[in-house]
Parts: sequence; C-alpha cells; structure tokens
Amino acid sequence: MVGRRHPPCSPPGFTEFNKRICYDTYDVTPLIHTGENAIACRLGYGWYAGHMNLSDMCYIFGYLPKVLLQLELQYADGHTQVVASDESWHSTLGGSIRYSDPLAGEFQDLRLEQFGWDMPGFSAVSWTPAFTIPRDETPITWHRTQHVTRNRTLRPKNHHEVSPGVFVFDFGQEFSGWCRLTTDGPAGTHITLRHAECLNNDGNISVQNLWGTLQREDYILDGKGPRTLEPHFTWHGFRYVEVRGLTHAPTAQTLIGQSVRAEIASTSEFECSNPLYNKLMHATRWTQWNMLFDVPTGCAARAERLAWLGDIRDCVNTAMLNMDTAAFFGKYTVDIRDSQTPQGRFCDITPHAQLRGSEICAGSPGWADCGMSLPWDLYLHTGDKRIIERHFTVARRWVDWVAGNNPGYLWANQRGQDWGDWLSAGSPVTPKELAATAYFARSADIMSRMAGVLGEQRWQQHYAMLFAAIRGAFTKAYVSADGTIQGDAQGSYALALEFGLLDEPLASKSFQKLLVAVQRAGGHLTTGFLSTRALMQALSRFGGHNVAARMANQITIPSWGYMIETIGTTFWESFDAYEKGKPVILSLNHWPWSSIGEWLWSFVAGIALDENQPGAGGVIIHPRPVAEVVWCRGRITTARGPVQAQWHRHPHAFTLEIEIPPNCEATIKLPVSPTWTILEGGRSVVHNPEVMLLRSNKRERVLSVASGKYAFECRP
Repeated sequence: MVGRRHPPCSPPGFTEFNKRICYDTYDVTPLIHTGENAIACRLGYGWYAGHMNLSDMCYIFGYLPKVLLQLELQYADGHTQVVASDESWHSTLGGSIRYSDPLAGEFQDLRLEQFGWDMPGFSAVSWTPAFTIPRDETPITWHRTQHVTRNRTLRPKNHHEVSPGVFVFDFGQEFSGWCRLTTDGPAGTHITLRHAECLNNDGNISVQNLWGTLQREDYILDGKGPRTLEPHFTWHGFRYVEVRGLTHAPTAQTLIGQSVRAEIASTSEFECSNPLYNKLMHATRWTQWNMLFDVPTGCAARAERLAWLGDIRDCVNTAMLNMDTAAFFGKYTVDIRDSQTPQGRFCDITPHAQLRGSEICAGSPGWADCGMSLPWDLYLHTGDKRIIERHFTVARRWVDWVAGNNPGYLWANQRGQDWGDWLSAGSPVTPKELAATAYFARSADIMSRMAGVLGEQRWQQHYAMLFAAIRGAFTKAYVSADGTIQGDAQGSYALALEFGLLDEPLASKSFQKLLVAVQRAGGHLTTGFLSTRALMQALSRFGGHNVAARMANQITIPSWGYMIETIGTTFWESFDAYEKGKPVILSLNHWPWSSIGEWLWSFVAGIALDENQPGAGGVIIHPRPVAEVVWCRGRITTARGPVQAQWHRHPHAFTLEIEIPPNCEATIKLPVSPTWTILEGGRSVVHNPEVMLLRSNKRERVLSVASGKYAFECRP
C-alpha cells in the first residue's frame, strides 16, 4: 500500500498467548489506490518470543514471531475480496535490522537496507517463501485496551563529553521509550546508544541496576547523507543516554527522546501550597506512565517487563484517579482470570508467562489478593456490575482455596512464595503470617461485598461469616489487651486498622500504639509493599492526619521526599535504592510507592469516591488543612463527569469551592466547629434548600448537596 502511518508500538499486546490472542483492525482505505498495491510488514519478537524477564528468559511462548493478516476490500458493487497471509507471501532475514529485542535493544546496519521493500514493484527474487503453520484453536479476540503509542517528545536538558568521543545526555526526567538520532558520517561509521536510569560519580552512566539488560541501540551508517534513526521493536526506561561514535559534535537536534506508553488519557489536575506535595504527584504520574504497556510492567528499565500483582495492587486507585484506566484494568482483570491455576490460585506474575502450568509465583499473600482488590476497585470507580459478574466464580475459587488450606482462619499454610512486607523501609517488619491473615480477611470481606452487589444473599452471608471468623482469630492470635499487635510494627497496626479487623476499644488502643511506632522511627515509615498504603490511609482516617502529613513531607531517608529531592524523578523499588557513595542496584521506576497519589487525592485535595455509591453516584469532599498545606485545588474525572474542589484556610476563615457532576451527590465535611457561620453563595446554609446539614461535632460540619457548583465560606 502506498503511504505510511505510525502503527501501535507493540501490537497485538500481551496476554497468555496460549489462551487468548488479541487482534487489531485498521482502516487502510486512504492507502489503497488504483493499480498495483503492496502489503508488507516487519516482525519483531515482542512479548511472544523476546526477552521479558530475569535470568535471560526469552522464547516464552514460541521461538519465532508470526503474523496472521488479512486485507478486506469492499467494492462499490457490493462484493468483497480478501487478501490473506499464506504461503504465497515471501520473507527475508536480510535487511537493515540485524537484531532486535524488546529489552536488549536493536542493531541496524543501514548499508543492508533494501529500499522499496514495502512498495509496489519491489523485486523479492532473493526472498524465500514464507513458512506457514496451521493455526491452533487459541481464541482470537478484540483488543480490550488502549494501544501503546508514541506519547510525547523530550529534549535533553544538557549533555557533556565524559571522555573523548563519548557523550552523556540528560533528559531531566526518567521515561519509557527510545531516542531519535539525527546524524551522518562515512559508510561503516558505528554509533552506539546506551540508556540508563542514573550516573556514576564520574559522570558516566551506571548500568548495575539494569541486571544485565543492554538497553542499547547500534547503528552502522551507509554514508549516504544525514539520517534520522530510531528502533522498531524495543523500548527502554531511562533518563540518561551515552552516545559513542558520532563524527561531529552533538547539537540540539542530535538526540530527541520519544516517550511511549499505552494511549491512556490523563484526566486530573492537582496543585497545592506545598511544593514537595506537588512534586510527589508529578513523580506519581511519571512512575505509572512509564509502566503502562498493555499490562502494568514490573520495571521501566530492568529485566522485569512481566507484571507483578503485588506491585500494582495498592496503586490501582491512584491510577484511576489520575487517568482513564478503566479499559486498561478491565483487560488486566481478564489476564488475571486467564492465569488462575487449576487449584484456584491467582498468580503473583500475571500473565504467568514462562511459569504457566507451575505453582511458582502463585498464591502469595498480598500478591494473589490483588485478584480480589483490583476488580473490586475497578467496580467502585465505574459502577459496572459486569466486572463482578464475570469475576465472581474465580474470586470464590481463590478465597475458598485459602480457607480450605487454613481451617483455623489464620493463613499459616500454603503461602506461595511468601514475599511478606517486601522491601520494608525499616524495622520491625510486619510478621508474615499476620500480614497474610490480614489479606485473607480483606479478600473474604471483598468476596462478601461482591456477592451483595449481585444479590447473592447466601454467599454474601457465607463470606461475611468467614470474614468475622478471620477477624476473631486475628485478634485472639496477634492482639494483646492493651492494643499491642504482634511484631509491634507499623505495618501490623496499619493493616489491622485499614482492613477493619479490630473492634473498639482495641482499635483505638492499637491506633495509639501505631502513633508510638511512628514516633519511634523519627516520623518516618518502616513499611513495605504490603502495608505502606494502609499506613498512610490508617493514619489519616483514624485521627493522625497531621502525623501522615509530616511523614509525606519528610525529605530524609526513608521517605518519598528523599527520592525526589536527591536523584529521583520517579519512585524507586526501595526507599533506599540510592544512597550517596553507594552503587545503585535496584530499579528507579517501580509501582508500589506511587500509592501516595491516592493519599494526596483523598486527604490533601479532599476528594474521594463514596464506596456506598459506586460509579461516582456519590463523592466525599473532605479538606484537611494542616501545617504542611493551607490550600489545594484538584479535579478528577469520574464515570459521571468531573469533580472539582478548591479549598483555602485563611487566618480567620475557611473557603471551599466545588463542582459536582450530574447524577452525583456529595457529602461535604467542613473542618470547622459548630460555632462557625457557614455561607454558601453569600447566604447562610441554614436558609439554603440546596444544602442539607447532616451532623456536626467539635471538629467538623457535615453537609450534603446535589450536583452543581457551590462556594462555601466559613467564619468564626
């Protein structure tokens, strides 16, 4: 076909290829013309056969890339012609691309380029007939999520020559993608690009934390003049690029960064009076953007492109508040079902890829439980009951499998890889059995709620009783009368409180123990993958929001601020991945700590969805001014439209402006005492029929409003 277009960057995406393969469709009408036409394609190894994970894992689903293609021509007279890929096609291993791999990079020798290979009239006499094999019965389905596409371009902030002929470019931001190189030189000139997340002390790129991944492009020039070059079947995670072999000093046009990710729209705005909090939200967005590739990949740079449920679990709400990720997570929910083992275990790595058919990395506490929380979170955001209907049976199989192996209601047996509170920021660390039992309880609770959504009263009661039994066993086994929880770890208290495992007065006593544990750590967190989100949520929900706000405002190790105020532009795999003078060996772009975004939305912007009215039937507006932040404005886009809130604590007043979308109601919690006067639109709310006063206490006034715009002013 005559013409060019930018196709998706990694079609047809990633699934359990032995269970489901996605197809893509394109309208190519503008590319067809009268006379001769040609169909041509390049094949890369991709998710199917390329390197995707640690230990040089490749050829996960097959050894050779394959294509199944058909062109459907509908003529004016009504008849249809189909041109399909078959043995009449020709192929070659020749051409300029000598090597290409999703992780390692690409090698092009431009001297071997076959000009016109994809155009009518090209002579393919040196090519061989395409190798064809019968198609098996694996279902071919439509592509359920947004394609991976070119997102934005970035220009280097600076570059410097670290040694003769070796230049290091700094883009000032870690991103996923590749570089476009514009250069020229004599035939045979060999130019190399290597990509990295950080630098060594001497200014050279550091590659220790890539764990053997090359992240490299090689180009051999043909000497035929200036060329703009980029890879076809790879992407990297990087901030820095080392370039060798240039024949001229680099200019501003030499290297341009191309950001690549799933074509998911950003749908939120956030700004507050605290510059560090703004940086945290910025880093949250980039952290997640860089790993949205049909699945939520494990790393941006390192050799872990496969997706880990335990990494994404606590970050789903953040992603859905910041972006239009409903289709993305809807597709991933199908992946979770596809990968479930015959015994009922959800898989820690999903799709299970090279581990399919095994029990390795399957059924681990907090990782496999994402198979419960992710579809539940997705339902709460969208209100789409079909999500629960399609997932109900597999969800039951998971909870029943854990319950069947642990008749005492403590998750003591069959804990998979038993990762625990992975990469905890300090000590003491949450005990593994305790954390596992907390997640067992949470999954049973979600199971009961799912049954309630579907009107399955029998199962709702059954799993509610299971949840109650686990709560009782948890308290008996791990909680002392004074509120001390086994391990005396921040994570122990956070999980118990956030998952609703304690009755009063134990809950209040344990919360006080949590405050002591935070104080003992100097106001820093000591939690890991399983409990960091729960820590921030529990602190703010149970009356310690000032403590959480100070923790989020820390800039010393371990803290979110430390990552951003040192070398980070995204959140790392561990809070101490970088320490001055020490080599970096862990990823600098990882999911878990981006859960701080949800805390910023719920407790700083004061915007949260009402779980009792899924699909944004209701929202909660609850500003919480503290010393660290005195004003904030934010906007999210819900299933019913945008929700906006802007609040400001003045020396002698508090103001709040909100916008609530149609078919949505808002519960507003104003942080003022009962003696304050509340005006809306300049008149007292007492005389405003559009505002209903629900209740008040010494700390707040609670109001209810329908959709619309409101401006509140509160004065003593």
